[in-house]
Amino acid sequence: MKNGFLDRHKPILTALKEAGFQVDGVVEQEKKTVITISPSTEYPKEVHGNGIETQPDA
Repeated sequence: MKNGFLDRHKPILTALKEAGFQVDGVVEQEKKTVITISPSTEYPKEVHGNGIETQPDA
């Protein structure tokens, strides 16, 4: 794996985790990057306009 490979994709990986997905793998294929995800077992955090994070009602 190239140096800085995951550093380049860190913002999207972080966003996916915050949106409620679990990142299963990141693979570079030719000129494309494939990110494999699955639904997380935890609920995603909701951030309201006031900056307070809450969990959705079950």
